[in-house]
Amino acid sequence: MSSRKNFSILDLRSLEKTKIDFLFSIADSIAASKSAPIQGFGKTGALLFFEASTRTRMSFETACARLGIHPLRLDGGAGSSLEKGETLEDTVLNVEAMKPSFLVIRCGDDLDLKDLSEKISTPILNAGWGKKKGIRHKLCWMLTPFASIWGRVQVKSF
Repeated sequence: MSSRKNFSILDLRSLEKTKIDFLFSIADSIAASKSAPIQGFGKTGALLFFEASTRTRMSFETACARLGIHPLRLDGGAGSSLEKGETLEDTVLNVEAMKPSFLVIRCGDDLDLKDLSEKISTPILNAGWGKKKGIRHKLCWMLTPFASIWGRVQVKSF
């Protein structure tokens, strides 16, 4: 298994301060860029939304578009093998076999993202995980409008 799995972001408590700082520095460089970045050119990212979403799904689609990443989208189970009884985990494993650069997953409590992240090498980003929620809102709060008012939030510990 590749060490890339270490880059999965399932919750903030398991994310090291250095990785959060790294994410912030990337966000800062993208925000400061005057032209469209090309670092994502030719890459794909799988956006697997097993639960309904508008803002979160559109946020990730917009991010992919701005970074030049082609999103592979799955919204719910309509039109997929989930309708024939395939499990959520098997669906994720089948998509992972296509070698996307990352997986963004929104799901209920019936899919264990931590267990899944240990089985695959593709990084997983939690976009909403049942009662555990997603981390997008927390990271965005630390990154966005408040940064212009109070400056960059200093990450100490969680």
